[in-house]
Amino acid sequence: MLNYNHLYYFYQVARHQSVTRAAKFLSIQQPSLSAQIKVLESQIGQDLFERVGRELRLSSRGQILFRYCQRIFDAAADLENYLRGQSQQQIRSLRIGVTEQIDQNFVADLVSHVQGFSFDENFQLKVVSGEKSFLVEQLKSHKIDLLFSNNPTYEVDLYPLSEVRMPVVLFVSSSDAPKATLDRNHIAVKTWLKKTKLGIALPSEKLKLRHETDQFLQKFNIKNSVVFESDLISVVARAVVDGVGFAFLPMPYLAEEMNRGLVATVSSLRGFWSHQLYLIGRQAEQKDPLHLKIKNAIGEMKKSPMLFFSPRKKEPAKVQPKV
Repeated sequence: MLNYNHLYYFYQVARHQSVTRAAKFLSIQQPSLSAQIKVLESQIGQDLFERVGRELRLSSRGQILFRYCQRIFDAAADLENYLRGQSQQQIRSLRIGVTEQIDQNFVADLVSHVQGFSFDENFQLKVVSGEKSFLVEQLKSHKIDLLFSNNPTYEVDLYPLSEVRMPVVLFVSSSDAPKATLDRNHIAVKTWLKKTKLGIALPSEKLKLRHETDQFLQKFNIKNSVVFESDLISVVARAVVDGVGFAFLPMPYLAEEMNRGLVATVSSLRGFWSHQLYLIGRQAEQKDPLHLKIKNAIGEMKKSPMLFFSPRKKEPAKVQPKV
């Protein structure tokens, strides 16, 4: 039979993704912990971890074992809480992973809205960020409960819980905004882009929003000089507020700044294209009541015209560019 302590040591190393951090957490010496992992691997007959550069990752067999261990030690934690008079029915943790490609301020608004939504049960909301591939593995191994990404996933054991379409509009600092009227179409915007002395602020090439922007610029042969670039969407948004340049961004990402009069749109709120976000969960838990309430909370958020534009809503007044 497998040693319970060996399984627990393996579980903590997998959770911390580091023998050093796990040893510190367990208050034991690193060589001793490494030796215990070696004993477990010897019993199983396969390596449980593999090194990729400086990172320690689970092997395919290690991923399977980790899922079993998580069930074991989650159940042990539930039992401990029950014995202390805190059953899982009273307190539940919800862990949401958010990919790095999503604007941080938007995530804060989303979390605030979810926390303010009416829930029948008490729960603790935890948010973690990272690359999509890493968070997908976290979701599959039950380290997080839901994943918010701007790319879909096609894993057989995962499914899209909700989908959000955000209109991408052209933002400019209010201090640089033009004053006259504009016939709201792509041709008129293209004319304004040819006349403006402002350059464009862009997401870095590794981001999905950059690829979408490049496709739009190529389609309409727009060649404004690039004055700013960042792999952080929130930094690109700040560049617009500070007047560094204009940018094509999803409406919700600068909705608050627009309400405060810091930025204006040169285009209709319907946008030039839709930037999609996906809330992803595990297939086996698609009817989880708490997950469905998160889906409903996002559904309520989508009704806000300043966050997720609906053509049935009346658009706020805009500052329009010269023709």
